[in-house]
Amino acid sequence: MPGGRLAAVVALCLPLAAAAQSPPSPAPSAPPEPEPETSRFGYSPYEQETVEEALRLLHATRDPAPEGKRVESVEQVRLEVVEERDPAPRFLNLFHVVTRQNIVDRELVLHPGEPWRQSLADESQRNLEALPQLSLVLVVAARGSRPGLVRMVVITKDVWSLRANWDIAYTSGGVESLSFHPSETNLLGTHESLSLLLDWAPLSLSVGARFDAPRLFEDQVSATVEGGVILEKGTGMRNGSFGGFALSSPLWTTRTEWSWGASVAWLEEETRLYQNAKLASFSLDSSGGCADPRTCVPYEWRSDLLTATASVTRSFGWARKQDVTLGFEGRRREFTLPDLSAYDPATVQAFRQTRVPVSEDRVGPYVQYRTYSTNFLRVLDLETLALQEDHRLGFESYARLYASSRSIGASRDFAGLSAGVSDTLPLRDGLLRAGLESITEVEAGAVQDGSLQATLRIASPRGSLGRLVLDGVLLDRYRNSLDQTSSLGGDSRLRGYPTGFLVGSDVLAANLEFRSTPVALGRSVQLGGVAFCDAGDAFDDFGRIWIHRSVGAGLRVLFPQLDRVAFRVDLGFPLERPLPAGAAPAAIFIRFDQGFPLYDIAPATAATR
Repeated sequence: MPGGRLAAVVALCLPLAAAAQSPPSPAPSAPPEPEPETSRFGYSPYEQETVEEALRLLHATRDPAPEGKRVESVEQVRLEVVEERDPAPRFLNLFHVVTRQNIVDRELVLHPGEPWRQSLADESQRNLEALPQLSLVLVVAARGSRPGLVRMVVITKDVWSLRANWDIAYTSGGVESLSFHPSETNLLGTHESLSLLLDWAPLSLSVGARFDAPRLFEDQVSATVEGGVILEKGTGMRNGSFGGFALSSPLWTTRTEWSWGASVAWLEEETRLYQNAKLASFSLDSSGGCADPRTCVPYEWRSDLLTATASVTRSFGWARKQDVTLGFEGRRREFTLPDLSAYDPATVQAFRQTRVPVSEDRVGPYVQYRTYSTNFLRVLDLETLALQEDHRLGFESYARLYASSRSIGASRDFAGLSAGVSDTLPLRDGLLRAGLESITEVEAGAVQDGSLQATLRIASPRGSLGRLVLDGVLLDRYRNSLDQTSSLGGDSRLRGYPTGFLVGSDVLAANLEFRSTPVALGRSVQLGGVAFCDAGDAFDDFGRIWIHRSVGAGLRVLFPQLDRVAFRVDLGFPLERPLPAGAAPAAIFIRFDQGFPLYDIAPATAATR
């Protein structure tokens, strides 16, 4: 997209956001009916001990029936990063500022003088749980000074704010990626953060910085700005850059009526696929071998991406939400191959046609409708360990209609529809979630790009030893003019195989995992185990599916002093014999978060999937 047209896109985006800059209407003091509901199943031993100690410090006792009583006070118990329960010297707290009281207060939707509504207490807890600077979050009702009154006790635990923020993908072939983002995530207790961005890959290093302010301008606006350069390994020469900025006023609560956002971002890089910590190759040989080096094309291309977006949303309802969004976006996507004249022309052509995304510019408006429930299921030991976690229940759907036009800078004229539906049912303290999403883009009366994706998650009720989790996905890109691809292997569902081992336009994968009930190491650190069986394939033709399988075991460790996210180590073993080329008898992967987090449907276009 020429610079003049990009400037026009940005000029169109920013006024759309500015038009909605008036502060969101305050939430009404008497919420409408019906109220959202949260199903809960008690505390973990770690949380129960925390509640009892907090109430002891406040000389308070639990109120078993607070609903409707007037809240006489909100009392905070803000725990240090290192407590008596934690396996670290307490003098370390001298180097950390605890989250300020007003920062916690602004996330609460229940206040002194109002009647206690459990739905608002639950939402207050969810708002605080969403803050990465906090790990343990509990909202408890205590008896008031006289009958008819209740005290609202808010318990939070800070995580260490001077953070390494590292993530590593370690395979049997060595380190495949290493992210090191040292940061101060709680500047002076305000939850503003400043980060240095270092991302290492076998052939590149990116260096940059990022600043996040979750609430500016009287707490109504969130801001983010980042930027950096990408250096080539060996020469140290600049080979790309990244950056962007974003301003938004999100739907802060379930009763916020308006939100808006605007952003600009860019990325220029050498896009590479690594397998087993080495640059992958593309070959027409189904065995994956490279008897002739000319028939193995390096799996890389040059990417130049630029995005400018703006949107405004009107939200209706409470227990059942309906959001209507109007937006505008412009995207540039350019992909070019390096000089491949030394390789077999037929292989290069196949690589270009099946693996390299198609360049395009898209510019145009969109309108979106989304409806969803604000009922939640509060469980333990599903995605994290020994900490309350809330998952949305009920029916959810969205539809986004968008268009792109040459008359305002696009490379083609088309109209698209992105839509999705899902439903989540409780299975006591487990759940069943099924979802279906589609993308359809029509140009000149014909479907040029179309996809269907089905997802399924079944998490059994938690027993004394743990729970079973079954997760599956099927992605069919039945029209794929943009040459979109997906990969499996490594920590992307098919553990035991090298990262990115399988690549194709379509994906079929299923994972079965036993996740144990965690045990405490000392009084705070949590340790859990997993045993898993993975199966799947990434392919271009449904008639040529070959299901690959692996089994393995792993560990999950939660350090509540550092994060809500569990640290994981997985050891996987491919079951194929003989082993395919490039695969080892075993592979180890070290990352944060679960191997296949619980999936939420989300509006998308083919350019962003």
